[in-house]
Amino acid sequence: MAKLLRKALEGSLRPEQARIVETGIDVIGDIAIVKLGEESKEDGPLVGRAIMGTMKNVKAVFDQEGGLEGDYRLRRLRHIAGEERTLTLHRENGLRFMVDVEKC
Repeated sequence: MAKLLRKALEGSLRPEQARIVETGIDVIGDIAIVKLGEESKEDGPLVGRAIMGTMKNVKAVFDQEGGLEGDYRLRRLRHIAGEERTLTLHRENGLRFMVDVEKC
C-alpha cells in the first residue's frame, strides 16, 4: 500500500512533499486513513484527492491525528477529502461488516 500511496502522490506533489506520509495507508471499506507528519497537515486535502484519484474505490480520506488511544485503541481522525462520514461496509474473507472507523 505504501508504494501505491507514493505513486498516487508522485504527480500531485513536489518530490519533497511526497514524503509527507509517515506510514502507509489503511483502507477499511471505502474509507482510507493516512498518518500525515506535522509539517504536512496543510497538504491533507491534496493528499486525499490524490488517493481518491488513484484508488477508485475510496470515497473518503481521513488523517490519523496522534496514536491509538484508550482501552479500545481508537484513533482520532480528521476529515481531509471526499465524503464526510466514518461509517462504511467492510468485506473480508467472505463476510461483511458495517464499521464506524471512528468508534472501532
